[in-house]
This record gives sequence, structure tokens and C-alpha cells, in this order.
Amino acid sequence: MNKIFGTILLLAIVGNCLGQEFELLEVEYARYPKASPSKIDSIEAIISEYQVSFLLPAIRKEKWSLLAGATYRLVVPESADRQSNDDLFFLGLRLAGVFNVSENKQLIVSAFPAISTTDEPGSFSGDNFLMQGGVLFKTQKTEKFSYSLGVISTSRFGRPLILPSLGMTRVGDKMKLDINLPFFVKTMWKYTNRFSYGLKFDVNGSQYNLNNETFNGSEVDLLRFSRVRLGPEFQYRIAGPLIIELFGGIAARRTYDFEIIGSEDIDLSLENGPFLSVRLYIRPQIIKN
Repeated sequence: MNKIFGTILLLAIVGNCLGQEFELLEVEYARYPKASPSKIDSIEAIISEYQVSFLLPAIRKEKWSLLAGATYRLVVPESADRQSNDDLFFLGLRLAGVFNVSENKQLIVSAFPAISTTDEPGSFSGDNFLMQGGVLFKTQKTEKFSYSLGVISTSRFGRPLILPSLGMTRVGDKMKLDINLPFFVKTMWKYTNRFSYGLKFDVNGSQYNLNNETFNGSEVDLLRFSRVRLGPEFQYRIAGPLIIELFGGIAARRTYDFEIIGSEDIDLSLENGPFLSVRLYIRPQIIKN
């Protein structure tokens, strides 16, 4: 029982500090209905996103632990103006070391190497590689309140950036607040033992190497794609640790920029619009004696 509780607690700590929800395994599909670029009325696009990820303990010692996992994300833009059938393809390895500095303090060092491209798996090159990660310090002030501070490297805003990170988790009898800037802010209210509802803001994206793909007769080097989402969220626990989540609302700041070789960039960033996301995930429950 102690090993189960320790593993679950470890994953909760790392999940929060890495800017990810605490899940062993998740599968998500999001749909963004037809929208026009903010600067070009004659083009319309529909975007679908698919994501699968997992995070599991690999090594566990008395004073440190290592977790390993992976994330696969596929972005499918549907537009007649794009002269390629390739989709945006992201595959990353998730590694995190957790070091117990004291009874209530942890140091989390993470690495997130990834391939971000439109190529088929057999044609990767060094230009497709992204290196992300971070260094964070987490303090568990009380059983119901914790916070973290650190520095992260991320491409979620459409280009590699180094940013400060601030996290906070507060748990009440019916309400839970999760903040992990700059990735997400989320608050949930527990209605029954199975059903919860709340509000969420999140951001995701990447820089994709297009390997000189052609767009409207021009050679493209990079595509920068990102979006932020805001809206209500509903969760239902199907059985045990298996949960289904519906998240919908407004998608904003929908960056879709092409970096052209030897010319000015093409900005096809989309207007704000609605979205709907369905996510199925496994979240272990903490079992108390």
C-alpha cells in the first residue's frame, strides 16, 4: 500500500510541475470548425488535433526518482490552399528526475526532446529536433497547498522560448485550483463523487520544420503553430481511475505563420473561434488506509 501511495504522490508532484495534468495515460481529440485567417478572407481552414501521452515511474530510490514517458501529437489542417498532404507531426520523449531536498521540498529536472515536422517517420533530420525541459523547485506547504518556481524551455507558443514558471495547487472540500504558468490555469468544483465541472485556460503548439515544402509557389522553412483555449470543462469518472472529459469554448491567438526562404513570412493566423475537445484518461486515485 505504501508503494502504491508513494508512486501516485510522485506522479502528482511531477505532473503538476511539468505543466501537464496528472495522468498515467491520456488520449485527446479536439476539433476547430471552419475559420478564416485574420488577414485573408478568401481562405478557410478546419483543424483537428489528436494527442496520446503517458508518464510512468522508471526508477525509484529513497531520495530520488526517474519518470519516463512520451507524447505524440498530430495536427491536421484541412485547407485547399495548402499544397501538401503532410500533417503536422510531434513526437517527444518525457524524462523527469525528482530529488527530495527535504521533507516537503523537491527539485524537479525535466528533459523533453522531440521531433517536430511534417515528414514521414523514415525521413527525419537534425533540423526536425527540438530540446525542451526545465528546472523547478516545489514546496508542499500543507496537505492542501503547494507551489513551485523555476525556469522552463518550451515551444508551446510556436517557437523555442525560455520562460519563468510559477505553479500553485490549492485543494478545498469541493473546489480545486491548479495554476501552472505559462501553460494552464484550471479550477474545478466537485458536484458528486463521479462528476465535476469548472473552467480552464491552456496553451499548446510547436515550431515545425517543413523541409522546404512549397506553399503558394514559395519554399517554406518553418511553420509556427499555437493556440490558447478558454472555456468550461466537465469531467465524469466512468469507473475507478478512468475519466472522460469534455472541454469547449473559444480558441484564440491561433498562430499559423510560415517562414519563407529568401522572402517575407506569410501570416495565416486564424480568427478566434469555437472548439470542442474530448479526452479519455487514467488518473490513479490516492487510497488512504
